[in-house]
Amino acid sequence: MTASAARTLGEFGAPFAVRCFHPIGVLLYKDSEGAYWTDPMWLKDLRLHLQYLPSTTVASPCRHGAPPDGWERIELDQFPGLELLELPYAESSIRGILALPSLIRGLARGRRGYQLIYAGFVEWPLPYGWFMRLLMPKSAVFYSFIESSFWRLTPGLPSTLRQKVRALVTERLNAAALRRCDLAFITQDGYRSLLTSEKTEIVKTAPSWLDDEWLVSAAEADELAEQRLEEPRLRVLFAGRVEREKGIEILLRASAKVGSDAMALTVLGDGSAREAMVALAEELGCAVSWADPVPYGQPFLAQLRAADLLVVPSLSDEQPRVVFDAMSQGLVVLASSTRGLTDVLDADTSLLVKSGDVGELSDSLRWASEHKDECVHMGRLSRDRVTSWTHSGAHRVRYAAFEALLGGSARPQR
Repeated sequence: MTASAARTLGEFGAPFAVRCFHPIGVLLYKDSEGAYWTDPMWLKDLRLHLQYLPSTTVASPCRHGAPPDGWERIELDQFPGLELLELPYAESSIRGILALPSLIRGLARGRRGYQLIYAGFVEWPLPYGWFMRLLMPKSAVFYSFIESSFWRLTPGLPSTLRQKVRALVTERLNAAALRRCDLAFITQDGYRSLLTSEKTEIVKTAPSWLDDEWLVSAAEADELAEQRLEEPRLRVLFAGRVEREKGIEILLRASAKVGSDAMALTVLGDGSAREAMVALAEELGCAVSWADPVPYGQPFLAQLRAADLLVVPSLSDEQPRVVFDAMSQGLVVLASSTRGLTDVLDADTSLLVKSGDVGELSDSLRWASEHKDECVHMGRLSRDRVTSWTHSGAHRVRYAAFEALLGGSARPQR
């Protein structure tokens, strides 16, 4: 357990005396020795969840075989109340549909003695929350966590009739299933339209993975500020998936207008549009350093500390976690003024531009290159603000919400 997790446990107090059923689309691997492995960031989140909801059954799709490099083993002996339930894994939509009977049987396990049930809406090929609404007893307490709306159409990008129909149907079915929820955690106000029931308690929280100890100290922030002011050019970093909805094409066109004498752009990430964007950069004469993703944690934070500005030119309303990471390192953020981003950024701590506007983005990049002292000041302010938006802070918000919701015999046992 990290020092951050240990401190968080002390702040939570005693765990809740309820059984929790948590079906989620996060993939598990089961190796030849019967051990389970999963993505390290999700395991980090699960560890904190188990501090206050220790009696939890996690139902996830499972593959048998060696896990990918970098995945972590789930040490079940450290969590005596944790049970893992294997759900079918499907490599294609057709296989996913064929596996529905097996999936439904697995999800139906939630009817057996669980008082708290999770309903998710990001699973593939069909969200588990749609089934949980129909399968679970009315006496159960339902909760959900909404931090993505990937099914929604991206403004500024073309969409087919099929995509439009799918977005509309998914939005309505998600909203219908969420009416069953007693508690919904959201990461931005743009998701409130999904929650139409007056009985649903809505709690806003941050989608942050930040450990408390990752935040730079005041002295470190001063040192980074001096280093940034010494750089002759503005070092601009884009960190994320190289996809069109991330606004990467807008960024390249804006950067070409500013020129390499004023700024140096690094794109840290990979994605389906990378090859096309490399070709576009060459066509525009835009100097770009293309870098592969690095592990999340100190290697990634080092990339942020080596930059003068993080650019997030998103076209969609998603809320990238990288914004919180940048703020933790005293790094100013230049971002699109979408709903997801303006929930955490403002004119005092960041630079905001109209989404999809090449001219406005290029003007802001040029201004930042000429006013690095003001950018450094905004970065320092953002570092002070993000202290309440850490990973453990998000779980403290969840704990307080569960304490208010459950009450009675399910209150923390002391």
